Amino acid sequence: MTAEQSKESTQKEIEQAYDNFSYVSYPFEYNRPENLRAISSIFGLNTPSMEKARVLEFGSASGGNLIRFAQDYPNAEIVGIDISKKQIDEGLKQIKKFGIKNLTLKHMSITDLDESMGKFDYIICHGIFSWVPTEVREGIFSASKKLLSENGVAFISYNTLPGWNMNNTIREAMLFHAANFEDEKQKIEQARAALNFLRDSLKDQKNSYSKFMQAAADNIAQKENYYLRHEYLAEENCPIYFHDFVSQARKHKLEYLGDTDIHRMYVGNLPPKAAEMLSQINDIVRTEQYIDFMNNTIFRCTILCHNTVNINRNITNDSMSNLFFIAPIKGEVLPNKDNIQNPDINLKFIINDVADTYIAASDPILKAALYVISENQGNPLSVSEIAAKAKQYLPTISKSDLEAGFHNHIGRLIFSGAVKVMLDKPKSIYKISNTPKVSVLALTQAKEMQHANGNHWITNQANQITTYKAEQMLVIQLLDGKNTIKQIKEKILVMLKSGEINAVKDGKQISDVKQLEKITASIVDSTLNSLKLSYGLIA
Repeated sequence: MTAEQSKESTQKEIEQAYDNFSYVSYPFEYNRPENLRAISSIFGLNTPSMEKARVLEFGSASGGNLIRFAQDYPNAEIVGIDISKKQIDEGLKQIKKFGIKNLTLKHMSITDLDESMGKFDYIICHGIFSWVPTEVREGIFSASKKLLSENGVAFISYNTLPGWNMNNTIREAMLFHAANFEDEKQKIEQARAALNFLRDSLKDQKNSYSKFMQAAADNIAQKENYYLRHEYLAEENCPIYFHDFVSQARKHKLEYLGDTDIHRMYVGNLPPKAAEMLSQINDIVRTEQYIDFMNNTIFRCTILCHNTVNINRNITNDSMSNLFFIAPIKGEVLPNKDNIQNPDINLKFIINDVADTYIAASDPILKAALYVISENQGNPLSVSEIAAKAKQYLPTISKSDLEAGFHNHIGRLIFSGAVKVMLDKPKSIYKISNTPKVSVLALTQAKEMQHANGNHWITNQANQITTYKAEQMLVIQLLDGKNTIKQIKEKILVMLKSGEINAVKDGKQISDVKQLEKITASIVDSTLNSLKLSYGLIA
């Protein structure tokens, strides 16, 4: 067999595997072009604006990660490629259904990409690098270099060492147990049997190794079959040390810019002694490799750029002055002027409703700013907007001083992972109109009642998956911008009366109209408020 024949044979095997067990084509918030642009700006790289950006995704499946962007930016040009013809064909049907003109999906291999496609400002390669043969991994770097525009960036995610070593033990156990079965479905069944064996065998063990293995096995067992097949039973799964990944990228004249999980880059998140020692290393790759050793990092989402780009590692407040800020935080106590204005009072702001994960603040300006951010979920604010709203808590401090004071904390907030940044606000509105409207994509997803892991979901304007109950999806189906809120409630009430939406109390169907009207109001109002807070409404 010639090298070319071997390549074709490998490609056919990979294509068949993905045709047999197709990935659900999900959207991802962290690799959307808007996020790549925001993070790049922190390091001094002025990537092209979204309006006319050219975007290329390797392994796009049926385009689920691209459709929202294509709808929001009709003058941008988006291309997705995938080796699975089945996935591409499904995506082409979706594009036609939505009437999208600026998104092209192509059935092709990464290794077949050439410069005839032109240059791209944003290249996305998610969930591929670690699961393909060496020549394809080289092809990812090669294509990224050839096709990346001058100030463009390439996103590549991959499994990392040392963290993946433990997962690899579970993978090897699954492969070993399933090795004697030829049928793909049987292999997956046997892989799950191996997982169950590990879980049952380790459940009474108290040592740290057993606890980790059981937790990992529990997590893997909950994954869907397609994920299990491609993540753990794939012929190729090659985790890599971060420094080796960067070395390979540099051979192709690409350079490490940053990570979408920006807090991974910050030594200040480590214990003080470790942070002090690592801060003395004047090599970001070596520093982050030590961080990976200490954190047992399992997965990375890396942003690369051309090695000719002037990267600014000396982060200043000025480099973050154009950003918008958002954070899933909540003050531990209600705000009042006394606890905000008194610098001797230390307040906690809980992150993601996890009690032991919080931002501690005593500086009055920081406390006021964090309360403002917490009160504006779904409404990213600039430094100027935060300062203006913070005046209600600190009326004697000038707006310019509030801005300067908040600027002093921005770097720590961003690099600690407590606050997310945006350079381009999602194309959503932060209010509930009388005729509320969601995107065509979200409306269609609601009508098709898409679900994952038992939850119904839609794609919001930040490219996130947002989940809803079945009755809330029925509300979203009505949000086409034509129905008033009154009409929406009337239609939901009809569904409750008919039993299409089940209303039960103490095991009995509720028939009292007054009670049903209250339930109707609760369903509609909670759905609309959730959409408002999660970038779901466009009008």
